[in-house]
Amino acid sequence: MLCAWIAFRDEKELKVLLNSTEPASAYDPAEKLNSASYFFLENVYSPLLEYSPENELVSGLAGSFGWVGNEARFYMRNGVKTIDGQLLDARDAELSLKRQFIKGGPGAAVLRELLCGSKNIIRLSDSCPGLEVRDGGRVLAMKFDSKKTFLFHLLTDISFAVIPKSSMDRVSLNIRGYRNTSGPYYVESESGGGNMVLRANPGHYRFSSSMPQAVRIVPLNGHKKNREILAYLSNGEIDYLGGGIVRSPDDKSDFAEKNDDFNLYLSQPVRMLFVVFSGRGMSSLSREERFFIGRKLREIYPLRHRISETPEQIFKMEGLLTREQLRGFKARLNEPKNRIIGKVLEARMLYGYYWLDESDIAKWFPKVVYADREPFRSRKNVPPEDFSLLGCEIGFQDDVGLASYYMGLDFFALTEKEKKAWLLKYVSCDGKAERAEMLRELQYRTLMDARVIPLAVLPYATLTRKPWKPVYPSALSGDPLWRLRR
Repeated sequence: MLCAWIAFRDEKELKVLLNSTEPASAYDPAEKLNSASYFFLENVYSPLLEYSPENELVSGLAGSFGWVGNEARFYMRNGVKTIDGQLLDARDAELSLKRQFIKGGPGAAVLRELLCGSKNIIRLSDSCPGLEVRDGGRVLAMKFDSKKTFLFHLLTDISFAVIPKSSMDRVSLNIRGYRNTSGPYYVESESGGGNMVLRANPGHYRFSSSMPQAVRIVPLNGHKKNREILAYLSNGEIDYLGGGIVRSPDDKSDFAEKNDDFNLYLSQPVRMLFVVFSGRGMSSLSREERFFIGRKLREIYPLRHRISETPEQIFKMEGLLTREQLRGFKARLNEPKNRIIGKVLEARMLYGYYWLDESDIAKWFPKVVYADREPFRSRKNVPPEDFSLLGCEIGFQDDVGLASYYMGLDFFALTEKEKKAWLLKYVSCDGKAERAEMLRELQYRTLMDARVIPLAVLPYATLTRKPWKPVYPSALSGDPLWRLRR
């Protein structure tokens, strides 16, 4: 007993910076996710399936899973409890899926169409023909007209997290509290302004005495420069800086080299930076001008970013271009001769990614307007952009959820009706080869029209005060703190 008491007494909190001042109630798997909400949700909720540190699909709340004909079956773990002792079973998973379908969260429309058909689910009590709880809550079955090989990867996304039914308002569908959660942590306390403490749940299947037992969320208020944020680490205000803040892996690597009491973790290069031409840019700029802008930005970016690669296409795993298509794109990209584009170019997020490169950019685009920089950011009547920069994950693993996410962006040259039709056709394909062909055709058309040009691909980077060390799946983004080990 004395040893256990001493261990508890000497326990230290892991202080984590979060780029938000929102309370826990602002975070919901059924809402559009940003880096802050993803961080919070992946630590307080668990999905049916997960990825291991070796990037292999493994059990989550479903202790085992598999296909029986065209039916996916998930056998729930026994004895998983919330902090107050409430058991989690297939009924929690079923209601969470229905809630997602009703609220229309990320990727929900795709799965709802496959499981519920044309049936309009508006209440949790409404039936969905493709969803069935069996064996007294031990088994969740999903019934399809054919085997959907992408399903298991889709369900690893935190958008499909399981919310305990006791924490779900049956009428409003709001989450009633964040104490009884399905994840490795629960919210122990909040003190306003985004300040909160997460505590490990011993009843969770991922609980370990070697993981951080308490996590204090330190909110980041306002816009700060990278060096100011990194100072939070060196002065002891925080112990952990995740991948969603100070996204430059170079800055974090430089910090780790100068401060040997921190561990640097780099994921695989799964975050891509794009220049996206839409709206005015597609009409005001010729295709050759768009290719030229993309080419110059590709040349300038690695000059100040040593931890980056210059990609040849959009998708990294599925949907790769053929050799002939790749040759055609490269030829078009390198075709325009050097020129000076003297037009006024309204650019969004250009300063955010090229803040040290103004002189290099001015050689080629002397009248570019950095819409994300003062005084332009505070304009009342902001004109439409000619192009914008977008950073987004591209770690495709037959990832219907990520394809759905891209369809929600102003990215591909498709109308809303065309996007819906494309997605329905995509998920209706029985094999990966057919889906890969659809992605290949879509990205080739997008690239050759110079609507989107990939600029760089980078890893996500985290900094952790020693002795903590991340043991994360390297092919995915995220900050699952329960995977930290001493």
